[in-house]
Parts: sequence; structure tokens; C-alpha cells
Amino acid sequence: MTSTSPAFNHLHVNTMPPVDTLSSWGTLVLSIACNTLVFQATRTPNTKSSATAASGHVRAISASHSILVTILTIIALRQQHWQLSLDDPTPPRDVDGDGNLDDAANPMIQGRSRLANMITSWEAGYLLYDTWAMAYALPRTVGRSARPSPVMVTHHALIGAGLLYLQHYIARGKERGVRVILGLLLMNASNPLLHARWWARKTGRQSRFLDAAFLVAFAGVRFGSVAWILRQYGAYHRLGLVDVFGRLRTPCKVGTASLVGLNGVWWLWMCKNFAQRYVEKTKKRI
Repeated sequence: MTSTSPAFNHLHVNTMPPVDTLSSWGTLVLSIACNTLVFQATRTPNTKSSATAASGHVRAISASHSILVTILTIIALRQQHWQLSLDDPTPPRDVDGDGNLDDAANPMIQGRSRLANMITSWEAGYLLYDTWAMAYALPRTVGRSARPSPVMVTHHALIGAGLLYLQHYIARGKERGVRVILGLLLMNASNPLLHARWWARKTGRQSRFLDAAFLVAFAGVRFGSVAWILRQYGAYHRLGLVDVFGRLRTPCKVGTASLVGLNGVWWLWMCKNFAQRYVEKTKKRI
């Protein structure tokens, strides 16, 4: 038997009390209700007639949500009471072989936390609300001019559906990989800057500093989150970031590579647009 990695010594190995159904589905319903209530209560005559104001209204709620969830996620990940559902925290682990790693007691996979579960429930409810707001509420209010990108609506709907499915396991106390999911939620930390850039463009106050800050933040949270997950996962097996990626199961390896690749393409595309705008403005001044 090998000893547990020091990176996870703070994780307790007693069974967390069962999570009742209301803890999961109740938080989800509360999230939908609260976000919808905020959306309806903060609407103004301007947001009911102007596509820009209507879109900005939804973006303001999105930015506030991102800040809240990011703070709660960091708090949850730093908590000392993540618990495992197994009695033996140190099963044999394949470190030298070529097979898949034994994650039967890996805290990144098996760790459980009530706060973390509630965050995923709240995020699922928010995404369901946000999909409704973008796909139905805005076009219905101010017409097609406020309709968001179908890609964005589909993106939010699919992630919301995935988190909704997760609630089925949380309600039964059989969730896995919640720490990984929280790590992925940190990718949303750059959203407030994204929305700030949108507002700056719409009000004619576009800022190169804001553009650059967003590009740096986007790269930091999108790629940094994946690196953190792999580093934490590998710490249990005493493997480095690159080595542990090579030992992931094929679906996880493909998913991780796709996530990094798609975000990389998106980031490079945004960098290209930023550079083009900067060059064009520089030429106009000459």
C-alpha cells in the first residue's frame, strides 16, 4: 500500500451524510426562480424596446452570476472537509504501468462536498434560465434584433443539460468528479470582462486595455483551469501534468484535448481580431 499524496492529506475519508433529493433539485429550482425574478424585476421600459439594452440586461445578470459562482467555487475548492465515500484511501495505484490509473480513492474523482453540489445545482438552474432568456424572452420582447447566436444558446443548453443530469446522481449521493467540474466552472471567471468589452463597444468607448485584459484573463482561466485539474489529478498518482494526460482514459483524453483545442482556436481568433483593429486604428492616425 502506498501513502496518500500530501496534496490531499486534508481530505477526510469518512462518508458524507446522504444528500436528500431536495438539496439538489431544490437548489436548482431556487436558482431558476431567483434568476428569472431578477430578470423580470430589473427590466425597464428601455430594455423592453431596445435590443441593445435588452441584451445588456441579460449580460449584466450573467456577469453578476459569473462573479458569484467564481467566488463560491474558489471557496468550495479551498475547503478542508471534502470527503471520500470509501473506507480505504490508499488502494494499489498503477504508476509505472501503461494501463489506466486506479482512481477508486482519488479525491479529484471521489471527493464530495455539499457546497460543491449546491454550486453545480445553482449553475444548472442558471443555465436553464439563461437559455430561456436568450432564446425566448429577448426575441419575444424586442424582436429578432436581440436574438443571440444559436451557437451560444446551444452551448448553454447542452452544458445546462449535462449539469441537470448530474443532479440525478447528486440526489442519490452517487456523484463523481465534482472537483473536476468545479475546476471547469472557473473558466467562467473571464465572463465579466467579456461583457464589459461588449458594453464598451456599444457605447463607443472601446478600450484596447480592456481588450488586452480580457484576452489575458481568457487564456489564464481557460487553459489554467485545465492545467490545475490535471496537476491535482496527477498529484495523487505522483505524475506530472504531461505524464498524467497520457494516462487518462481515451474519452477523457479526447475531451481534454478538444476542450483545450477549441478554446485555443477561439482565443487565437479573438487575438487576430484585436490585432486587426489595433492596426487599423494605428493606420488612421498616421
